[in-house]
Amino acid sequence: GYSKESVAGRYQQLADITDASILRDWKPGTKVPVVFAMQNMVTDQIGIMLTGHAPLEYVKDIRITILNILNVLVTRQRPRFLLRLPSYRRAKKRVFQLGEEMIAQYEATKESRDADVKNIIDDVMEANRDHPEIMPDSNKILMVTAPYVAGLDTVANTVGCLVYYALKNPEVLARIHREVDDYFARGTIDEATLLKDMPVLNGAIMESMRLFPVAVAQMRTANKDFVFQGHQIKEGELIYLATAAPHLMEEFYPEPDKFDPDRYQPPRNEHKAQGAYSPYGRGPHTCLGKTLAEVQMCLGMARLFHKVDMELESPDYVLKTKMAPTPGPANSFKVRVKGYRH
Repeated sequence: GYSKESVAGRYQQLADITDASILRDWKPGTKVPVVFAMQNMVTDQIGIMLTGHAPLEYVKDIRITILNILNVLVTRQRPRFLLRLPSYRRAKKRVFQLGEEMIAQYEATKESRDADVKNIIDDVMEANRDHPEIMPDSNKILMVTAPYVAGLDTVANTVGCLVYYALKNPEVLARIHREVDDYFARGTIDEATLLKDMPVLNGAIMESMRLFPVAVAQMRTANKDFVFQGHQIKEGELIYLATAAPHLMEEFYPEPDKFDPDRYQPPRNEHKAQGAYSPYGRGPHTCLGKTLAEVQMCLGMARLFHKVDMELESPDYVLKTKMAPTPGPANSFKVRVKGYRH
């Protein structure tokens, strides 16, 4: 349900959803708050692909829930009492309401659903029916709303950074424009070669994730006492493994502060050195939605750059960022829409 196979045969639908989101939120002559517009776009994409409905009225509640869950329960950067605050409780209740609506909609349409176009809701509900010991009723709401929790901020942050770096580097933007315009001039979307056919855009996405990774560290608990580089670690202590630290190390990436989308193409392939590139984490806890996110970001941003002519508020603008719970652009980041390109 989290892999790119869940949208196989539906790339054109994903492109159409993105186009509708662009027409609604990226109007010529306006200044667009990038993070919020990207969150709306991600909600459109996930919602319509999953249920046929984009629950934009729940975006704020999803974000509040995400931020508290990540800060308190996942990265443990904030104290647990925050989970008792009325603002979090209200938001969590609303997310559960969204889950109930999604399940009710599934039940109302399950007899007419296309058996060849299955998604995570079908998987969850069928598992609940056939294997309730594995997927009990108590887990259904969590599972059907999980794609929003997992994908809303992470994808929005990455593509928000991409917009900034593309507009900040006009030569990169010109190459992206040529590439996406040539791609869509073909008239059809080739699902098998989407990422390979747009190496500049895909490289720019990868470079955005190098500088602003989805997962900066992984947490583990020591199962015995040991010494690491002179530091005594005790059994039971929480350890943060900085998996993204190599992203800014010169031995892996020359001029690591430079935005360079060509790092990922032969013969350079800088990301292929062992341990050098881990934007989604590493090992068995690597992000489940990695391959789906790659398709979502590549196709979504290809449509945005193909459709919209935009610029930074000023050429010397420097991106303001936020770091908790994950790195990304500050909510104040805006771009000016000059007009539509196509």
